[in-house]
Amino acid sequence: MHEVYLYGSILTTDSYILQGDFPAPNAYAEVIEHHKHIGGETGIACAILSEYGVSVKADGYHLGTVTAKPIFDYFEKRSVDLSSMRVRDDFEGLYDNVFIDRKNNTRNCFGQFGTLVRKMNNPYNMPIEDDIRNAKCAGLDPFNSDAALLGAKYAVKHGVPYAVIDCAYDSYLANNCAVAAISDEFLSNEYPSAGADDLMREYMKRGDGLFIFTFGAHTVIYGRKGVIKRTEPYRIKALSTLGAGDSFKAGTIYGLYKGMDDDELVRFACATAGVACMGYPLPENLPTLEKVRALMETRK
Repeated sequence: MHEVYLYGSILTTDSYILQGDFPAPNAYAEVIEHHKHIGGETGIACAILSEYGVSVKADGYHLGTVTAKPIFDYFEKRSVDLSSMRVRDDFEGLYDNVFIDRKNNTRNCFGQFGTLVRKMNNPYNMPIEDDIRNAKCAGLDPFNSDAALLGAKYAVKHGVPYAVIDCAYDSYLANNCAVAAISDEFLSNEYPSAGADDLMREYMKRGDGLFIFTFGAHTVIYGRKGVIKRTEPYRIKALSTLGAGDSFKAGTIYGLYKGMDDDELVRFACATAGVACMGYPLPENLPTLEKVRALMETRK
């Protein structure tokens, strides 16, 4: 029996550390490290939650000829149940390539999450109702909108609190969630002319959950039921920010699972992301509860 249900992207990633800047058009760049590892918002969250001792049932994108074996191999000895996922032999599976520029603390991701999904007519499962009903809490990626909406409706139907990321303030996902972590990238793209506090009020006006806005290394804004608060991310020396948002998401789900209050949950999620950024590649250097609590202890 699983404790947490996660739906979304579990895939493989090829990540490359560049020697210098990300190249200009038609220029050359030197790669000094190359790693193949698991990836995806849900894949990283599964790994971290299992490291925290939580049993997880996961579902989402179909796996293929390239992605299935490394994903199953990685999770084989972890408390992650992938039995609901579909494995296909007619495509490679979804994967991405990420180029990391440590000099400028940037990364560029290349994938097929738009074209392949359209071409293959939705290569992902729909959530299974019993998988959600039997969980203590859930985490949902919004990117496959029909599947995410169904998962949220199952969660509401069975009283299972869920965490979500990057969803609009007038969406069913946001209006019914227990926790929503919204990135600066999403806010900037969806609401380019709106202020953060005004946007927070729009989210809070429509839902009773905890809403969190993240801005990378800058101030985190969070609120519930009309009250807006702020906190600072932990100051760390980052080896890579690849997976930082995914790790923050994992921290919010763990906080929801453990029944943390809002302040503690936000601090814990910030610390999870902070520890994640200090290791590379992340799936081989996962945050532990001991490291997260040690980072939290640096700020009383």
